[in-house]
Amino acid sequence: MADLRQAHAVWAGHTTLAASDVVVSRLSDDAAVVLFQAGFLGKDGKRMEPPNVLMLAVVKEADGWRIKAGQLSKPGATTMPR
Repeated sequence: MADLRQAHAVWAGHTTLAASDVVVSRLSDDAAVVLFQAGFLGKDGKRMEPPNVLMLAVVKEADGWRIKAGQLSKPGATTMPR
């Protein structure tokens, strides 16, 4: 958690996440795993680094879908399931 706080205090707090190649795998009616290529765009709209692969575990709650856990790969990872 400290790493995430530090990233958002420095570079991540000033970026936009651009998702592509999104794959949603439903585990049940109220749970899913979402896997996608995650690119970070700077204030100027340009890609800041090579894309990462981001995996999220999401659950459906009374007020909508919520992220419960996630894992971000190292920059440049491109392995995606087909």
